[in-house]
Amino acid sequence: MKRKNKSRPLARPTSEETVEKRILDIIVEQLGVARNQVAPDSKFIEDLGANSLDTVELVMAMEAEFGREIPDEGVQKLQSVGDVVKCFEDLTKEDSEEQDEKLEIDYQLVFRLRHDGAIEAVFVGTDGSVTDAGAHKRLISGIYVPTRSDLASILGELEELVNNRRTKEQDLQRFFEAHPELLKEEPEDTVIPQARIITSEDDSWKADFFIKPVDDLAFCRVLELKLPTLRLDPRRRSGHTTFFGHLLAAIEQLRDYGGAFADSTTRAKFEAAYGIRAGKARPDLQLIAGRRVETHDIEVLQQLQRDHAVTVVDYDTLIQRLRRKLTC
Repeated sequence: MKRKNKSRPLARPTSEETVEKRILDIIVEQLGVARNQVAPDSKFIEDLGANSLDTVELVMAMEAEFGREIPDEGVQKLQSVGDVVKCFEDLTKEDSEEQDEKLEIDYQLVFRLRHDGAIEAVFVGTDGSVTDAGAHKRLISGIYVPTRSDLASILGELEELVNNRRTKEQDLQRFFEAHPELLKEEPEDTVIPQARIITSEDDSWKADFFIKPVDDLAFCRVLELKLPTLRLDPRRRSGHTTFFGHLLAAIEQLRDYGGAFADSTTRAKFEAAYGIRAGKARPDLQLIAGRRVETHDIEVLQQLQRDHAVTVVDYDTLIQRLRRKLTC
């Protein structure tokens, strides 16, 4: 059975018709069946030829599409297309109701003794967040901004984007375009946003960022940004361990970009367009997405990166690295 792995938007459906259409799209793409074969009463195993792993991947793809997780006991009840449509229609309605509710968070001013002997003033929220009392920016719990400098404001802005459920990929793209220094290994590195890659077959792709290091011995880097809501954690169901479809699709997208530079024609077009030397070596591939995974999932995610030659960095880790690197 041939299955396709396409990158799909993470936008939430706004109507029952949209919910059904997106679910049908996933089924057609994942199982490689024709649209006219899929009916509300179609059963995944008996009618559509899916096996146990197929059904696990289907559910995971749908969970990623709608940003909701179905409990294992609920998954067992999803036998037909109609069952899945009804399930996600209900979840989508719950999401709409939750978004209409205003989240109330109380803050308490706290003075803490730093490791260097100085005293810092922070606001500690009932949700566990910590805010620098000077910068008035919401921060990841336990992260300290040592000064009231521009850096504190910039990283606080990134923090707000990461914590906002309504943030779009375009918002993150604009932020890093405005602050390319956050993506550099060295201050003299060249950062090219929206880097156009034209293949020898004249396919035109646009990578979020291409980074040319100042050090000639270092590798160039192709970087893609995805949403903080993208799931990085592995799923274990029915004896299978796999990842959400959006993560795998993002990795394949990066691998396509990196593989294109193996072609001399593609490299020549790119170098002529941007006036830099990309080099013959395949560029490093980096994906920034999601939030920090649990400790027991780290080794599985590390193996995924090793298998696909892609570095995955979650936004919590990225912000911690930036604070360590830029505030020392």
